[in-house]
Amino acid sequence: MTLEGWKLFRAWKLEQHLRDPDCYRADITIPIFRKWSGHGVCEVIENMFLAFGKHIKAPHVDIMEVWSLIESMAFFLNSDIEAWY
Repeated sequence: MTLEGWKLFRAWKLEQHLRDPDCYRADITIPIFRKWSGHGVCEVIENMFLAFGKHIKAPHVDIMEVWSLIESMAFFLNSDIEAWY
């Protein structure tokens, strides 16, 4: 795995964590429905596909950037996505 791929993977995991309402402390009240973490994961995956489309449609495609994006997506989808239900 490339270093850029690992950095992108960690960024996707952070985005997933930020969209999970169960990851916040119990004493902080969040005025949202607590079962929306699956929707947050879907949003992160949509953002992955948008980033992939942006890189592919660029006039000068850097194959290493595209490869880093693909491997980060693969690692994310194979990782333990807690809210994927």
